[in-house]
Amino acid sequence: IIISLISIPIFLKFSSPDDYSNFLISHFVLTIAIITNLNIGKITTINIVKKKRSNSEIFFTSIIFTFLFSFLFTLLIFLLFSSIVHYFSLNTLKVLADLKILFGLFLTNTYLTLEGYYKGNLNYKLLSFFNLFFYSISISIPSIFIVYDINLNIFTISLIVKFLVVLSMFIFVFNKINIYRFKYSKSFVNDCTNNLKWMTLNTFLNQIYNYLDKYLIKIFLDNLIFIYYTISQQI
Repeated sequence: IIISLISIPIFLKFSSPDDYSNFLISHFVLTIAIITNLNIGKITTINIVKKKRSNSEIFFTSIIFTFLFSFLFTLLIFLLFSSIVHYFSLNTLKVLADLKILFGLFLTNTYLTLEGYYKGNLNYKLLSFFNLFFYSISISIPSIFIVYDINLNIFTISLIVKFLVVLSMFIFVFNKINIYRFKYSKSFVNDCTNNLKWMTLNTFLNQIYNYLDKYLIKIFLDNLIFIYYTISQQI
């Protein structure tokens, strides 16, 4: 909250309504990864807690599932959304057809899976540090670049911070497991087959409940209204 109270006034004073509203909606879109992750992160946590297999087997299988199924689902959603934006000429949402959004979704999907691994191993202190940078610092730190008038896209700056967080999470995991002994976790696959469709449906409904109003405001009202509406909920 403290970080937001510092960065939000900077964004409001030094950035244009168009740039800031596009920045906000871009971050909102990244929450779609909660759906496209297919709850692989949650299944990872559950499997580690149950100790069905060694942590390394669960980790490698969850990452493979993320890269294959979650990324493919993300790509299909992105292409569908981009087609809708272009077909209906939704100029207020055209920023969401940018490839940076796709990269951000890939990062967020990977982060959610890694987050599940850390939760399963009860690494909450380290995870809280990663959460701070991935969700808060990555959104606030671009305000520094705005103050000093550094000519970099503010959403790109956020993605760089998120990428460094994900990279750091991988490094910490690789220091604790044997990366040269990959084994496939059949129990993890079984849990995904039996549970993911229902868990994903639940997260899809929650996503609509939490963010549909913001998309509608962005489409039908001006950017300034969208900014103030979003900020009022953040604070």
